Amino acid sequence: MADKFLRDHKEGETVEGCFFLKGKRTRTAKNGKDYLDLVFEDKSGELGGKAWDDVPRLQKEVQEGRVVHLKAQVEIYNEKRQLRILALRAAFPDEADLSSLQPGADEAPEVMWGKVERIVAGEVKNPSFQTLFRKSAELYKARILQAAGAKKVHHSYAGGWLEHTLGVMETVLSFPSRYGLDRELLVMGAFLHDLGKLEEMGGETGREETEVGFLLGHTLLGLRMVQDLIAQIPDFGKKKETALLHLISSHHGTHEFGAPQLPLTKEALALHLADYLDSQVKIFDDIKQKGEGGISSEYDGRIGRRIYLGNGE
Repeated sequence: MADKFLRDHKEGETVEGCFFLKGKRTRTAKNGKDYLDLVFEDKSGELGGKAWDDVPRLQKEVQEGRVVHLKAQVEIYNEKRQLRILALRAAFPDEADLSSLQPGADEAPEVMWGKVERIVAGEVKNPSFQTLFRKSAELYKARILQAAGAKKVHHSYAGGWLEHTLGVMETVLSFPSRYGLDRELLVMGAFLHDLGKLEEMGGETGREETEVGFLLGHTLLGLRMVQDLIAQIPDFGKKKETALLHLISSHHGTHEFGAPQLPLTKEALALHLADYLDSQVKIFDDIKQKGEGGISSEYDGRIGRRIYLGNGE
């Protein structure tokens, strides 16, 4: 374990300890030499660095989504802190305290789960939907309480799946009644839309991509998981099943962003917009949190822009 969090290290100080490797990209310098562009993370946030030496070994040995042991020096480049890497290797088993490496949700998972249960109890009256929620909870609750919401884009920490799912559920319930939306269907769609991420990611940190996750993706996995649950519920109803599966299949909104189908009902559109809003707001919050001064952030590829930080005079 490192003696200080990443956010507390100043220019010239040496950083040494175990960190989560959030990003790893091989790039080519102007002189034609390959180097690694890396992003390290602990509970306090993230910090980037570059590895110029021993690149072939590091390309094989250190893997994105896993824990590494790092020794580096903090330097300033373009008025931003970054790490000059002195030594880097994969962490040994049990070398790191995982609870210190990843940010956590704002609320305890059990508290968020209680809110999910209250929403379902208050909004979902259809017996088939109630049974589907109960079976989902029986099978997946333990994993839900610990699951990350994504590998690195948004809510990428333990409890992030539940935090994002609760946010989407609360958002769909905030839509005006004049829209005439099927609230029961929307609540169930919001709860189940990312169920496939429980199979898409795993490993020691919960953020490593699984083989089936890489090959199928969380949307197709989620459709299969929900169909398996529905198959255990007599008289669920084909029309209800199809409407729910459509919400899951279209929640990313466009083929470009991985949706097998476009939203073709207003409930599907509403779920997509709620999912998009919650994920994007979280990204904005993350960018602002790691901003180190000035009126704007650095360019962020997740949203394709810089954002206003409000730190100017």
